[in-house]
Amino acid sequence: MRRPLSSLLLVAAALVACTSKPETLRLTPAQWREDLQFFARELPRRHKNAFHHISRERFEAEVQALDHRLAGLDADAIYVGMSRIANLIGDGHTYLRIPHDDANFPFDFRRFGDAYRVTSAVVGQERALGARVLKVENTPIESALRLAREQTADDENEAYREAVAPLRLTVGILLHGWGMTGDRNIAHYTLSDGDGEFTVEVRAPPPNSPTSTAINVPAEPPLFRQQPDESFRVVWLGDQHAVYCNFRSYTDLAAHTKSRPSWWSTFEGMGGETTSRGSSISWSRFASSAT
Repeated sequence: MRRPLSSLLLVAAALVACTSKPETLRLTPAQWREDLQFFARELPRRHKNAFHHISRERFEAEVQALDHRLAGLDADAIYVGMSRIANLIGDGHTYLRIPHDDANFPFDFRRFGDAYRVTSAVVGQERALGARVLKVENTPIESALRLAREQTADDENEAYREAVAPLRLTVGILLHGWGMTGDRNIAHYTLSDGDGEFTVEVRAPPPNSPTSTAINVPAEPPLFRQQPDESFRVVWLGDQHAVYCNFRSYTDLAAHTKSRPSWWSTFEGMGGETTSRGSSISWSRFASSAT
């Protein structure tokens, strides 16, 4: 009987593999090959239309090329290779989930005009805030972003891919898998401010450890970056008499939508329904559609 895809769960509209075993990347080449073949066989079978963007022939060639390289790759590089193939399918709902032990750095940067600037760093690295990002390790930011785009859905819109790509450059498993860093838990970023160039060293906290104390620009992150683990975030904006909603995932969606926050009666008193051009969605409709 086949071992479940224990190392990584492919989660998408296309493929969901369930397992009760703890995930691990510590697999033998034979186990990785088994997982890769399972991925290559099951994704096209379960996806509604896996080859709407990439051809079957290219998909199979990419799988075969990775299979031939498996013995010489470490776990992070194999993950990066499989994730790249999943993203070639093209739609944002087909991807290889990043493992919990991903060495995510407490460091963030975003695009402002024609530059990428640091928006979040740990206490002690205040100089980095607002600085321009020039390099990730020894890789110029432009080259690093080209690699990062390979970890975004290949057929999604450019605005989405441009927004997501910088997020990939602060994840240790990806930087190490690409060969940018020698240690998945440590990265160096070359920055520039009014006083010249400088380098910061960023370390990933151990898995399941408390989040590092961070400072942000602005001091309070915008709503769309708050509580990133919540699958359905709803915030009452009292001063503006409005409700902010951010749907991120189907995970626990029914539970979230059945539990109305304390301010909901105030919202109902305003009319009880959110309305936007072409759509009208009430809280109760969210709840009924999620069950």
